[in-house]
Amino acid sequence: MADHAVKFTVPFRDLGRSDVVFKVYSGAAGDDEHLLGTLMVSHGALEWRSRKKHHTVRMDWDDFDRYMEKRRI
Repeated sequence: MADHAVKFTVPFRDLGRSDVVFKVYSGAAGDDEHLLGTLMVSHGALEWRSRKKHHTVRMDWDDFDRYMEKRRI
């Protein structure tokens, strides 16, 4: 199983209009890690931005729910 490190910042208030940002790295913390991408969680949607920032995927919560239901095994 691959090791990953996830780092994040949380605003000190209700989520409201501020995103919670997760930085996702390949490799365990302290090892030879590199950024895979950034996951931003907001009141209205999820957004994944790859490390190269050439491609961003955005899903509102209803779309995310439908996607996850389709992935259910």
